[in-house]
Amino acid sequence: MPLSLIDYTPRFRMGVERLPVRKIGYGIDVGIGKSWLNSWRLADSDWGNDYSFYEIRPELKYVVKRDDRYFLYCGTELFFLRMTDRLEDDYYQKGDSGNAISYDRARFQKQKYGIHIKAGVSHRLFEHFNVDIYGGTGVAERVIEYSEVVNPVEGEGDIFVEWLPQNHLFEGRTVLFHLTLGFRVGYIINKR
Repeated sequence: MPLSLIDYTPRFRMGVERLPVRKIGYGIDVGIGKSWLNSWRLADSDWGNDYSFYEIRPELKYVVKRDDRYFLYCGTELFFLRMTDRLEDDYYQKGDSGNAISYDRARFQKQKYGIHIKAGVSHRLFEHFNVDIYGGTGVAERVIEYSEVVNPVEGEGDIFVEWLPQNHLFEGRTVLFHLTLGFRVGYIINKR
């Protein structure tokens, strides 16, 4: 998953999948991120020196159409991710209170889990490489918590963000509509 290295939450993400001759395939992706990956982002990073990220994504695929060079599929992917960091000189909105809390230092934790229904096409390039392009939609629950807050100062007013990935500024539990879109580059180890 090459794009995960420059994502808003940068990480190495790799996986393995098995596609038997029949119609059902399965696989799993695992992602791990650390603070030194922040420099790979194309934009400035919001994350600090204690940035830690991991994810796991098992997937079940149903092959709709298959050829020697490609196959079309639909699938179901479950996902779970956990991210932690120690943030400095920032702020967040406390739950549904509508009040912003500024702080000198705080421990941040985010967990998100859910399900995607996906469709895609996997195309073999050369003898042992393939590219998998997919998209889908699903639902997720996100839980954001702040703890060990140093020098909190509470002020009135909602936080307004223009840039969607800054959702880490809002503490609490949220159920949300979730989109997925991406591509994978793979190496074929065993071909039948």
